[in-house]
Amino acid sequence: MKLLTVLILAGIILSILNSCNQKENDLNGIAEAFASQEYRAVNLRNKRFLLADQIRFTQDSLLKKTADSDTVILIKRIEILNEEKQLLLSKSILLADSIKLQMDKIRANYLTDKNKEMEFNKLLQTALNNLGCK
Repeated sequence: MKLLTVLILAGIILSILNSCNQKENDLNGIAEAFASQEYRAVNLRNKRFLLADQIRFTQDSLLKKTADSDTVILIKRIEILNEEKQLLLSKSILLADSIKLQMDKIRANYLTDKNKEMEFNKLLQTALNNLGCK
């Protein structure tokens, strides 16, 4: 009977130790998954900046119009760029909402104190650096 009690206690202790280790591994996995979302957000932001530059350049070119045929082409190009802008904006908003929901869940379930939050931030920064995101 005592042997059974010792084995049960040992099992409980091992389960507790394993669950603590599991939380740490979970936090690392969560940081890596979250980093991929952040990386996508940074890429979308960079695309929006490039697109804004293209729109400005096209608008500047339109102001310096040289021929009527150029004007038609430039106006059409601005229309296409504006459509692309709307698409990028929609993607960015959806991703931002997804990131916010995901971060709310992470805060509620894993980042219960400042130490966990600092650990998560370090893991996130490491994961972002591994992805080449600065």
